[in-house]
Amino acid sequence: MVDELRVYVCRDPRHEELVKALEDLLERVRGEKPKLRVIQLKIKDAKDFPWYLEYLEELFGGIATAEYRRYGIRSLPAVVYKGKTVIQGRVPSQEELEEALAYEGLRIMRREAEERAPPKPAQPPEEAEKPARQPAEAIPEVHAPPQLEKPAATRQPPAIDSLIEVEEVSVEAPREERPSPAKRTCLNCIFYERSAGRCLLLRLEIRDPLNPPCRR
Repeated sequence: MVDELRVYVCRDPRHEELVKALEDLLERVRGEKPKLRVIQLKIKDAKDFPWYLEYLEELFGGIATAEYRRYGIRSLPAVVYKGKTVIQGRVPSQEELEEALAYEGLRIMRREAEERAPPKPAQPPEEAEKPARQPAEAIPEVHAPPQLEKPAATRQPPAIDSLIEVEEVSVEAPREERPSPAKRTCLNCIFYERSAGRCLLLRLEIRDPLNPPCRR
């Protein structure tokens, strides 16, 4: 069974950089790669996340927030690997992200640029004490023709498109426009996708928007 790497984000440019950092990190994973699942909430500020959880529980009860309570997610962004929240509430650096996931058992190859160059041999002291030899006469420099660098063999990154899943959850509803319990229909529900006629929360096809399945 393929392990799952989840990341919970909102519509913040810094959160998008975190998703790109995870995609780059997956390309350097040794062995079987985990499946990356991106859950993007349609809120612009991560500070609204507590209100989002409160709003879900008010509309649909605790079952709507069970996933976040299971992983102990209280703030965004959050990175979950093998069912354990490793980072939440801040955007980590690339090094911190790799260390956190490597601590949980994810095998990540180091970048080629990070490989240390071998140390240069120390100059013998007797050669260092010799005075610099003065040239007898100026000799014009002859520049050798530039050598064409051989094109480096392009490394084909592993195909990870099939391992990335993006899920968007809509919560764009102002507080003052919350529907009253007596008038709840699919038409004023944030999880109703009108173009597809489906409920994003229950993942069901809605035949009668005036009779929501959550009220049956």
